[in-house]
Amino acid sequence: MLHSRAILAGNTHAIAVQADLRAPREILDHPALSAFLDLSQPVALLLVAVLHFFPDEQDPAGLVAVLRDALAPGSYLVISHGTIDAQPRHVADAMAHYAQTTAPFQPRGYSDVLRFFDGYDLIEPGLVHVSLWRPDVPEDADRPEQAAAYGGVGRKPSPRAGSAPSHRQER
Repeated sequence: MLHSRAILAGNTHAIAVQADLRAPREILDHPALSAFLDLSQPVALLLVAVLHFFPDEQDPAGLVAVLRDALAPGSYLVISHGTIDAQPRHVADAMAHYAQTTAPFQPRGYSDVLRFFDGYDLIEPGLVHVSLWRPDVPEDADRPEQAAAYGGVGRKPSPRAGSAPSHRQER
């Protein structure tokens, strides 16, 4: 936290809040957050390379839902998440070894990562291997399966009078 404060010293456009993602209500109710952001207006929530550190027992989908559902229409949700889909066996073996560390790694398949975006419209190109998400250099997309992570951006739609929220997903 000290490092974050040092980096942000004098920056009036960003803050750092010390919180635990396993307690999303505490994040949303944090006085520094509410003093800085108006969550009744569109914002972006970045959950980049973090959700794969939450095993299924910690209900990462539920944690994301609390945060995602608190955002105003027009908000964006950005997620990247580790996977072993289409990975060689040695990658799966490395993931199993990682699970024995103090920060176990929980890779998830396409459909599991897609569920984090429930109620949001995915932005083109959808949920894809990260090397396919608008690559700067076309060669970056030559072997997308080498990126052992999915990435996507979703936008919360505006509610339509008399209709249920959108659940459109793209692949």
